[in-house]
Amino acid sequence: MIDMIEYGWDEKWTAGFGPWATPGCVLGRVVKQARDRATLITPHGEAAAEVSGLFQHEAAVPADFPVVGDWAVVEPCDAGTALIHALLFRRRGGASRSG
Repeated sequence: MIDMIEYGWDEKWTAGFGPWATPGCVLGRVVKQARDRATLITPHGEAAAEVSGLFQHEAAVPADFPVVGDWAVVEPCDAGTALIHALLFRRRGGASRSG
C-alpha cells in the first residue's frame, strides 16, 4: 500500500472524501494528464484512468476535467486502470465535479 500522505493527503481531504468512502471507490492523486487520460497514484499503486461517461456528460467546461494535482474518487478496474467518478474540491477554489 502507498502512503498517500506523501502525496499531500491530510485530514481536510479525508473530510472531503467522506461522502465517497464506499466499497469499490478509492482516492487517487492526478500526477500526469494528457487529453482524455490521466495517470493517478492510488493507495494500490499507479493507474491509468479516464473519466466516467456521467462525469463527461456533467462537465460544463474544460476546467471541470482532472488536472495534475487534483484528488479524484476512482473505481479501480482491471490491472492498472481506473475510472474517475468525481474530483474533490480544489482548495484554491472551484467546485467539485462528479459523475
